[in-house]
Amino acid sequence: MVKILIFGAAGYIGSATALALRRAGHTVVGVSRQSSVPELEQNEVEVVKGDINDLKSLASYIEDADIVIDNVMDMSSGKMCASNAALLKAIESAGKRNGEKRRYIYTSGGLVYGDQPGKVLTETDKLLHTGVITPRLEFEQTTIKNTEVSGTVVRPGFVYGGKSAEMEQWMMPNKDGQWVLAGDPDKIWGWIHIQDLANLYVLVVEQPSVAAGQIFNAVDSTRVTYAQMHTAFARASGYKGEMVRGPPPKEGFLALCEVRTIMSAQKARVLLGWRPKLEPLNDHYDAVYKAWRANHAAKTAAASAAAAAAKKESK
Repeated sequence: MVKILIFGAAGYIGSATALALRRAGHTVVGVSRQSSVPELEQNEVEVVKGDINDLKSLASYIEDADIVIDNVMDMSSGKMCASNAALLKAIESAGKRNGEKRRYIYTSGGLVYGDQPGKVLTETDKLLHTGVITPRLEFEQTTIKNTEVSGTVVRPGFVYGGKSAEMEQWMMPNKDGQWVLAGDPDKIWGWIHIQDLANLYVLVVEQPSVAAGQIFNAVDSTRVTYAQMHTAFARASGYKGEMVRGPPPKEGFLALCEVRTIMSAQKARVLLGWRPKLEPLNDHYDAVYKAWRANHAAKTAAASAAAAAAKKESK
């Protein structure tokens, strides 16, 4: 059993990872901007209010942790990975003070590969994404080459299942009720179910000698195009109309997704013994859509209740 500190613990990947690690018997502390995260606290994960941009207030937790898992993509400083680099430095300093090298697990993402059609990409292939993603490419190398910290990079494809936070934009029609295929309908990405991804983090945590200095792609066997996926969710929602073609997004997360990236996770399978159990996505579109719809409804209801309470209090 080890002590694990998770940054971004209230998020989609972070919360699933925290719960999986607690189920595996580890002591888990989650850093969140919220003072309370009932889903975690009800499952024996301690929650500490904090922010990756204010590491001084979290110094004692960093000092006490055997492993820090970083699930934060923060650009508040104007540059991706600036806050992640500061966290890595804090972990390095904590290890030097105690004379014990600490472990750091950084969550990257498959978009680092950029547009590489016709290939099945492994951890040794070149990373080609440019622009805002470029610092992430560089920080991956900083993580695994740091000699003062035992670093590991987990590189998920698009994550689905449960809350399906990353897929919200593909689960809904536009304001006119149309389901739109934006940009290249044949673009294709790697996919991974949230529970399978969480289980991979457990294996990385529990096999330190294997995971040290390594990058692991995290994808399952899903091989579907954007058009196939988006159309399947439209049908799961009950939509019977035509899919409308639209231009590619010009900005934001979706603009970064105009790539064709197929990844292999053979390395994680061979070195860690990882076996995704909920693959592939196209075997359970309806279940994934219904789970997203239920979580979306609960989130909407909670937001409405909070707004009503705030309005009542202001009177």
